[in-house]
Amino acid sequence: IHEQHHKQLQNSRTVQSPMSLNEILRKHYSKKRERKIGRYSATDIYKIRRGELTPENFFEGLPIDDEGIKNIFRGMAYEDYLKKILDDEGIKQERREGDQQLKYEYKIDENITLVMMPDFSFKDVIWETKAPGVVKEEIPTWYLDQLECQHRITGKKIEFVQFTQPKDGLPPTVTLEFKPSDIRWKNIINILKEFDKKLREKNEAHN
Repeated sequence: IHEQHHKQLQNSRTVQSPMSLNEILRKHYSKKRERKIGRYSATDIYKIRRGELTPENFFEGLPIDDEGIKNIFRGMAYEDYLKKILDDEGIKQERREGDQQLKYEYKIDENITLVMMPDFSFKDVIWETKAPGVVKEEIPTWYLDQLECQHRITGKKIEFVQFTQPKDGLPPTVTLEFKPSDIRWKNIINILKEFDKKLREKNEAHN
């Protein structure tokens, strides 16, 4: 039934326009981030660990497919509306001027700055929100580096908040508490230092 419905959608007549909504989304999410040697995001670390982000492609950015776009778009939509609900309920959040997310910059050493922007920051806790297709019973490995950075930079408890899906029999959200690891943090610092060293060497070789 699902395959038949998918074929019907593919064969359906679509509205023609100078730029389709899908093209707008693909263009938006394929924009290159501004990159600087010595400044790395908490979300970069797992990509470096996996070998997806390298000194060779650091300034080019990583490609994103339609599945990635759908996941990011859905998660941001949930996040934006949750903020509206918290505002309506008078629940105070820590925000930057202009009502933007907080931005932390943490010095690893004189050459390396780790940048982190939590989704929701409160006095004693940070919420990192996700909208997975299937709710996880444990925090996925690919988020642990990011959450470790959030804890180390702020000293706060980190909660991994998952928005659930219709008809899955679960409450609207499922929250897991992150458990910090001294070993993981030490490993993160080593990863950043080694990556920064290789990136600088590559940049000097081209200059």
